Amino acid sequence: MSLLEAVSASKVFQRRSAAGHASFAAVSDVDFSVSEGDFATIVGQSGSGKTTLLTMLAGLAAPTRGLVRFRGNDIYSLTDRELSALRNREISFIPQDMGLLGNLTVYDNIRAPQLFAGANAPESGRADFLLEAVGLSALAFEYPSALSGGEMRRVAIARALFNEPAVLVADEPTSALDPENSRMVMELLRAANRHGAAVIVVTHEAEAALCGSIRFSMKNGKLERLEA
Repeated sequence: MSLLEAVSASKVFQRRSAAGHASFAAVSDVDFSVSEGDFATIVGQSGSGKTTLLTMLAGLAAPTRGLVRFRGNDIYSLTDRELSALRNREISFIPQDMGLLGNLTVYDNIRAPQLFAGANAPESGRADFLLEAVGLSALAFEYPSALSGGEMRRVAIARALFNEPAVLVADEPTSALDPENSRMVMELLRAANRHGAAVIVVTHEAEAALCGSIRFSMKNGKLERLEA
């Protein structure tokens, strides 16, 4: 059974213009699936629908038509609370803007999934382990405003890994990074994959795309699997 899948999934938006309203399909009848241990990469030009597809897979935007299933269950049939819990524990999303909380230290940003789940007991082991894994132990009590772009990206990945999710979804994780930080970020994602997580990465960069064990191209809202 697929771990995470989209079944004939479409996302349609309404555009307003001088001529009135018109429908626009950002994602059109996409079938997609990953299983445990898969590393999927999706390439395509800006505006092709990649980010919209990721937000659907990550439980952030319901499809207009079709289904998104996790372990065989339609995730958008869940209540808001159930879906939030699923995102917190099973499907972690790393957005392009990193989404770090400026009023929290690096340490607390990394353990934010625990804080959001309402676990009030102090926790150090997992956060300390991840800080070391991403090479940021010395910056544990700095705030995001003091970090470089590459450091912020590593914090976002560490946060996404906190609950050891089954699926890790990353939108342009190496965007605007220098080669050294790009390699470090991709190695962190590969390491998560080696530990069993299914990884889905949208990227414009050829080197990052080649990390995929399964590869896709997206154009005009349509997804096509590429030959290995």
